[in-house]
Amino acid sequence: MASNQQRPRRITRPGLVLLATVALLLLGTIQAGTAGTYASTGCTQLSQLKGVFPRANAVGFRGRLAISKRHARWPIFPGRCGGLGTTYYLRYKRSGPEMEIGVTLYKTAGDLAAPLAEPAYAGVYTERNGARVRIGVTASEIGIVSAYRQIFISSDSFSVGKTVPIAEQLRVHRKIEAAFLAFTTRPPNHAEVTR
Repeated sequence: MASNQQRPRRITRPGLVLLATVALLLLGTIQAGTAGTYASTGCTQLSQLKGVFPRANAVGFRGRLAISKRHARWPIFPGRCGGLGTTYYLRYKRSGPEMEIGVTLYKTAGDLAAPLAEPAYAGVYTERNGARVRIGVTASEIGIVSAYRQIFISSDSFSVGKTVPIAEQLRVHRKIEAAFLAFTTRPPNHAEVTR
């Protein structure tokens, strides 16, 4: 008996090359069309982002390394303006628990959905201030990500021995969120408006 099912068609090598070329052209068109919007109002706070990191002793740490620019890692999500990061340590720079933390500014709050969904952490819960948080715990790592307004905060503590506890990492997240809220809700000064 003959079967009524048709065999699936295979894409030939020239067809695959054509498909890839069209996809790259479309991607280039989309990227070119959005490149100019990254400098619009959603990203103007990038120059102030360094100010959201609290002093180490204000959040129960012994010290903090210099705040530096963090380059985007794969995947780069749409709306990303830029990011900064540092390391907080509980005892000394070379020994004891430490926590790496990064803050990335996005153009809109809606752009935070993709980076928040990316890590393989537990489900999302919402803090009282509206921050959406996910936590991941393994034998040697505690990682926390939170999305608040236009910023994405990511902290990790890796250690064979003791890691920085969840509560201490969340304390830093809350301080960063409060600082971001403070500088985004205060009215601009006259010098900034007249530039």
